[in-house]
Amino acid sequence: ERPDGLRAAYLGGGHGFTPAVVAAVHPEAEVWHWDPDVRAVEHARRVRDAADLENLAVHEYPAVPDRIGNGHLDLIVVDGVLDTVDDDLRARVVDAVAASLRPGGLLCVSYRTVVGWGEVAPVHHLVRELAGRDPRTFAASVSGAVATVHRLRAGGAAYFAKRPVVDAWWQELRALPNAVLVERLFAQALRPISHAQVVEAFTPGGCTYVGPARAADLVEPDLEATLAEVLGSLDPPLVREALGDLVVRRTHRTDLFRLGSSPFVTAAQRRPPARMRFTGLGLLDPADPSLRRVAPVALRRSLAAGPVAFAKMAERADGRVSVLRALLARGVVHPLRDDLDPRATAAAQRLTAVTGRSPVPAPDRIQVIPALGSALPASAELSADQQATLGGR
Repeated sequence: ERPDGLRAAYLGGGHGFTPAVVAAVHPEAEVWHWDPDVRAVEHARRVRDAADLENLAVHEYPAVPDRIGNGHLDLIVVDGVLDTVDDDLRARVVDAVAASLRPGGLLCVSYRTVVGWGEVAPVHHLVRELAGRDPRTFAASVSGAVATVHRLRAGGAAYFAKRPVVDAWWQELRALPNAVLVERLFAQALRPISHAQVVEAFTPGGCTYVGPARAADLVEPDLEATLAEVLGSLDPPLVREALGDLVVRRTHRTDLFRLGSSPFVTAAQRRPPARMRFTGLGLLDPADPSLRRVAPVALRRSLAAGPVAFAKMAERADGRVSVLRALLARGVVHPLRDDLDPRATAAAQRLTAVTGRSPVPAPDRIQVIPALGSALPASAELSADQQATLGGR
């Protein structure tokens, strides 16, 4: 962390729970939030005020400003924006990022890919257009639009018949409860984007692509061999990423960029990995059969019982990296923070209480855990000892 506190901005991401959690567990940080959906902005403001998060600023305007906060940001997260907004707002977001990151600052961009959503997009657009032109009530117009498109599908429309992915998506969509169906179709527009387009958008502003931001998106060793064989001596990053998306049909990407060539932290600030501790409390089920090839059962039990140092995960260094990468990709372990700030514990308790009340839907409720620097689902069951290990709720 920076000695004077992290400066971070979150663009998009919905109701603002993530920036609220970051602000709560990092009281020394300056956190800023904006979303193109004004309802999400209003919700984020209410959560901030109710939890008394003085270090969270919510930008309550429909357009992103030319410069985010006071600029000189260490981290900007763009989540679900570039694949929903029109070209003009997309360009404004790109410009704001370039004007707001400090040299060496990190940019994390999450989006739905053309590879995964390109075929679905025309049907998604059609339903929204039909519903928008229907003069009846919203509920009736949505039902009418879905029924119209389904009649096309039932009548043998080739777009469905020759595209199994589209047909499977449509059948799954129609089986959803009406409220969920409406949320899937109308909460956001669908304008999927490719990795190459994202890179080409941010490169002119000085951002350099670093790699996938999520462990789950790292290229597997067997795929690396396939790509090396296909590419031969020609190995441009854009081609490699495009081929990787095609091979696994990646539907979502989270890309990491850095502004300029300066490091995000200096070598003196970086803690040696051997000293880092990880835990699976509230996340990891030691009996999960899908983890049998990932980590020995003894290690899984240890992670589920309490913190485990990175150096203790395997005898060999490459084995430790492999195990940790696989567990992180599955979202079942998390790095553990030391030296908790009492302000973080208090803010976490306030935010947990706020998100545990209506109108927050029960599945979205969380318990904020300062020691994780994150949150767990409210449904996660933790013993008194585990709660004490993680710094309390």
